Amino acid sequence: MVFHGSDPDKLANKFDAGVELLTQTGATVVLFTGRDWRPTPGLGRNRAKVALFNENVHAIAARHGAVTADLWALRELRDRRIWDPDRLHLFPPGHHTVAMMVLDTLNVPHALLPLEPKDLPESSWRQAKAGDLIWAKRYLFPWVLRRLRPHGAVKVLPAKRPLPSPMHSPGEPEKTPAVLATG
Repeated sequence: MVFHGSDPDKLANKFDAGVELLTQTGATVVLFTGRDWRPTPGLGRNRAKVALFNENVHAIAARHGAVTADLWALRELRDRRIWDPDRLHLFPPGHHTVAMMVLDTLNVPHALLPLEPKDLPESSWRQAKAGDLIWAKRYLFPWVLRRLRPHGAVKVLPAKRPLPSPMHSPGEPEKTPAVLATG
């Protein structure tokens, strides 16, 4: 939805078909809305498209009995401290925040507590704008150029975890679940 001419309704139609297939298996399907990009230079202009797509996500979830994890409404995502410097990917406190929201949405009891991210250094308006320019040069422009250049053969990366397996945090002993569903 970032590119000019993209159509959130066409994207939602493709998405709808996939969600229908997944929910027919009996699985609990969690759909994520897009986040509010207003504070991100360049990407904020896509808010209307993201909002329209989000409305489609809510309708698709209702139609197929899926659960909606509403990133647009998650105010904590407005905190720049939980984002990677590329402003597209979350830092661990951001992933933690989203995990808490998803567990709450699914009504899964958990003991997760909000994390307090590290403070960002204070900056003047001029320094903030200079930071925006550095970000655009380092992340935005290369990303746009990669998408404008013709691609050769698309390299398919292998799955990081192709089979279900227990997860644990670094430094934490591995836990063996009582039952591990294999799909």
